[in-house]
Amino acid sequence: MRNSINFENLNILQRINYFKENFSKTQLKIGDFILENFDKTVFYTSTELAYKCGVSESSVVRFANFIQYKGYSDMQNDLQNFLREKITMTQRLHNLTEKKVTRLKFSMMYCKKVKTIFNG
Repeated sequence: MRNSINFENLNILQRINYFKENFSKTQLKIGDFILENFDKTVFYTSTELAYKCGVSESSVVRFANFIQYKGYSDMQNDLQNFLREKITMTQRLHNLTEKKVTRLKFSMMYCKKVKTIFNG
């Protein structure tokens, strides 16, 4: 396994993808579920995640350890931070788009008024 990387700099999705080729079948179930449902997984306890994946709770905890977390709560905290960051970026993009649309509407309204003035 590759060991020259600082895992603290990787978010949970990056860690899952990094280790994926070395996962057992059980770990693959958990990893794939998180990748596909990270926005829901953030709210799950280890017991709930285990149930959703069809694995044991101890498998979920071992999975967290395997991808270099101290435990499930450490992994969940990282997932929460990732989601918080993702939402913040999405909100920024949405706000930027909204501002551009508002400016465009204002410009179109201004052009119509100018056109009305010149065309009588």
